[in-house]
Amino acid sequence: MNIEYTLFIIRPSAINKQIVGKILNIFEENMFFIVCCSMIKLKNFHVNFIYENFDYKFIDYDSENSFLVVVLKSYNLFFKINILLKNNENFHSSVVDNYFINLNDYVIHFVKNVDEAKKLIVYFFYEFSDFFEILYLNKINN
Repeated sequence: MNIEYTLFIIRPSAINKQIVGKILNIFEENMFFIVCCSMIKLKNFHVNFIYENFDYKFIDYDSENSFLVVVLKSYNLFFKINILLKNNENFHSSVVDNYFINLNDYVIHFVKNVDEAKKLIVYFFYEFSDFFEILYLNKINN
């Protein structure tokens, strides 16, 4: 089994409600590991890159608000993340510290496979691109 990586974005509404930690906790409790994250203000060129390469259109895009971009790793990541987001959608929420959180309201994940994830990770974390290239080329499993 290889470790897979993906990138997802936490919406400004989660940041404003101060539930980012609770959202990240849901992923960690489901055996996802946070590799890196960065708070950014999405600019038009970010939104255009995502739309052109991943056919995802931001509905709530506002260049004044901050988004949290997060890289996760896990075994069988794409299988597990689809189950987590789908189950969350079916149950309408996860309970964290007596707080109901519908991940689909706060998390943007549009990456479908490892190659798309690599492209997006290198785009947002270009300063670590050599590191991620090594991971993807050598399939380091730790």
